[in-house]
Amino acid sequence: MTVEEKKESLYKYVKDYYWSTFHYNTATLSSTCRQLGLGLGGLAWLAKSDTQNSCCAKSILLFVVLFFISDAIQYLFQGYSFQQLAENYDKKIDRGEISEVSKLVEKPNMNILTHVFFVAKLIFLVLASIFFLALLFNG
Repeated sequence: MTVEEKKESLYKYVKDYYWSTFHYNTATLSSTCRQLGLGLGGLAWLAKSDTQNSCCAKSILLFVVLFFISDAIQYLFQGYSFQQLAENYDKKIDRGEISEVSKLVEKPNMNILTHVFFVAKLIFLVLASIFFLALLFNG
């Protein structure tokens, strides 16, 4: 096995194992968070009719809405980042500048905004959950 083949094999292993695990876990976390967000929103909506709980319920709903906005923006930025990368790589492949799969890698820091909104949505969901627990145990 040549040095280049060994390198190619290592790149493939990292992509198939580490990157795929990362993508699977973040997708699963996002899906679980959406379910929790919907549940919290529904419960807060029910509690909103009680004037004593109204302020806390409105805060929960605000954080849930901010969660879903951050969720959408996260995927919007990630989609466009990958679209731009794919278009750039298509052009380089057409010009013959790239001829090996190992050269097709995500650029460093291309997902910074995606990560910022991923963390933001988790923070909003945690805040909604804290307010919900306060509503549940103070009511």
